[in-house]
Amino acid sequence: SAAPTSDPPVVAMSSHKIISSLFSMVQNILTPVNGKYEDHLLSIPATLVIFVAFRIVNNLFRARGAEVSEALVTEELRTLIFHTTSAFFNFIGASTSCLERISGSAKDGQNSRSFEDALEFGITVTQIPRAMVTKNAVAGSTSSRSNMSSMAASSHRGFGGSAIHGPTEGAMRAALHELLLFLGLATLAEPKVQDVLSWGKSRPLLTTIIGALPASYFTMAHHILFPTLITMLFNDSRNMLIANRDMNVDAIHSFLKQEMDALTNKQQKKIRADAATIPSAPMKKTPASWADDTDSELEDALEEAAAAHGKAKIALLRQTKSIQNPLSLWKLENRVPTAMWAEMLTFFTPEASSESEDSD
Repeated sequence: SAAPTSDPPVVAMSSHKIISSLFSMVQNILTPVNGKYEDHLLSIPATLVIFVAFRIVNNLFRARGAEVSEALVTEELRTLIFHTTSAFFNFIGASTSCLERISGSAKDGQNSRSFEDALEFGITVTQIPRAMVTKNAVAGSTSSRSNMSSMAASSHRGFGGSAIHGPTEGAMRAALHELLLFLGLATLAEPKVQDVLSWGKSRPLLTTIIGALPASYFTMAHHILFPTLITMLFNDSRNMLIANRDMNVDAIHSFLKQEMDALTNKQQKKIRADAATIPSAPMKKTPASWADDTDSELEDALEEAAAAHGKAKIALLRQTKSIQNPLSLWKLENRVPTAMWAEMLTFFTPEASSESEDSD
């Protein structure tokens, strides 16, 4: 008799390969054939694939924090992040009707006012939706944009002719929020990834992101957006210059102060104590300026602060591993290390913001 065959060896895929594969897939889905995003329609399955891809990357970030951070600074992944993020927000900007509202989530009773607003607005679907494909689909049918905004209520004719039913409400908005969560983690204490936001031929990527988002993300849903903006802009005067042209950056300072004021005296005392362990650094004009600076003391200060910020980031990712409720991942304390809050509050004060703009 033939000898029993052994199971194939399990090969662990690198974080670089996983992220590259998922972002390449999303970019292909989002890229319109004719180059016009206003004519580009997505089926429900495609929308769910985008959502799931971004959620996988975020889960990977929490599971393999240091490895993912190391992978993201490579030229290949930074370029892929730029093109995928550009495609996503160009699609969002041309297709705001597909940002269907996620039903508000239950409050946990321990949130700041801003996070309660975000919960009312709707943050994410709590579990991966399951879509059912009917057997009597009509081939060749495509969706209308009006159907996209109510796709949870009834069947939807998608590309390939599949009629889809199931709890898919909020899929595109949830995908947007997952991408915002990823961009926040990716730019946190990573100057090379922050640099990607200033890339772009006709306009910077940061301008594309800010311009594509509905006004609600700067008001009642600011708890979803602002933590990501904080890490995008912190200690980077070029990104601050771009943001100052596109939005009221003072609102970020107000948001951060609101979050700190909502803490107990004991929590605020701990934040101040943690902040004392992180050396503050002078703001850089661009990540590339590190290498060009001839002041050795400045270089040492930047490197010391960068190392401390990096350790705080790894500690944050380790902290979020044990979070069971996915909604809690959007809280500020789970997206930005509390040890950096005081330094960030100083950075985003209106006086400091105007000085950073004048320096350029």
